[in-house]
Amino acid sequence: QLQQNDLPGATTTLEQANARFPDNHEISILLAQLHLRAGQHDRVIAAMSRVLGRRGDLVQPYLLMIDAAKAAGKLDALADLFRQNIASNPSVSLLHHMLGLTLRQQNKPAEARTSLEKAAELAPQFVPSLTELVGLDLAEGRNDAALERAKQFTERLPKAAVGPLLTAQVHHAAKRWPEAEAAATQALQLDRNQGSAYGVIADSFAARRSEPGISAAIEAFLAKFPAEQAAQRVAAQALVVVGAHERGRELYEKILATSPNLVPVLNNLANLHAEQLGQLDRALELGRKARAAAPADPAVADTLGWIHFRRKEYTEAAALLEEAAKGLAGNPEVQFHLAMLRRTQGQNDAALAALRAAADAKVDFPGKEEAKRALAELEKTK
Repeated sequence: QLQQNDLPGATTTLEQANARFPDNHEISILLAQLHLRAGQHDRVIAAMSRVLGRRGDLVQPYLLMIDAAKAAGKLDALADLFRQNIASNPSVSLLHHMLGLTLRQQNKPAEARTSLEKAAELAPQFVPSLTELVGLDLAEGRNDAALERAKQFTERLPKAAVGPLLTAQVHHAAKRWPEAEAAATQALQLDRNQGSAYGVIADSFAARRSEPGISAAIEAFLAKFPAEQAAQRVAAQALVVVGAHERGRELYEKILATSPNLVPVLNNLANLHAEQLGQLDRALELGRKARAAAPADPAVADTLGWIHFRRKEYTEAAALLEEAAKGLAGNPEVQFHLAMLRRTQGQNDAALAALRAAADAKVDFPGKEEAKRALAELEKTK
């Protein structure tokens, strides 16, 4: 039912299961997630309090309580509850950690740091507390302190990927790309499942895209993880960005050979065929396949809609681009695509508003220069 986006049906089913098996924490947690999405915050807090009464070692019920309390405007009461529990159980690191998270949500960084430091003191190998402390350090511009925390953790647990990963994130924040890339690679060599490490490496390649030899650096990274699909995806995306379009296409096709319905790859490859390779028939085929696999994904709707636009199939493009613009209202590239359609339809006022938002965006995106040219041309007619 959840896979079919039938939230009322899923909620009813879980409520029935919860009535039969009230001590099953997995059912209770999943049901609480749905109640949180429905805005039933008090039910979430009450249910997760019951779960924690049986399983105080679980992290997720605490996180759901914090989310619900924040949405309900009850973070003060929740922080007081954690303090009361700490007074009775001062050596439980998880309580100090959750108080720290709550205080961060209340925008009380100094108090949050105190609680998180206590949690880390009680449980030195509890990664979430370390991660939060590094996040606090970076938010306050204390990069050296954050780097030292990561270094100490690495020395304490040299076979754990967390230390290098945090090191990579600190270098990433400082835009020290070679160091970030090296640390992220080290994290992946220790644990291939560190998804955020791939993100650091992708950002590094994007930032260095104009450097001589960047294509060779991307290939060298890929050679370290030749069988890892995530590495292939990062490399393919980076190669497209640096202009190695055929090599990027080759890698995307290689991924699809084993995972033919992988939506992000279908979507990226469809876009590559449409924008860089000029093969609109193949782009349409891939875009339709992505749409069939993910009919509610606005990014997929945007790609397919833009392909139809490029093929001058404006009726088909309209519904898709409107859907995408609603789902990704803050995305300047999506707004640019809709603006170009509006311009073609003669809706110049609507096109102007969207083009101005796209052209003024602080981030770069494919088509930004075209958006500026189209905006200048439209403004001359006003």
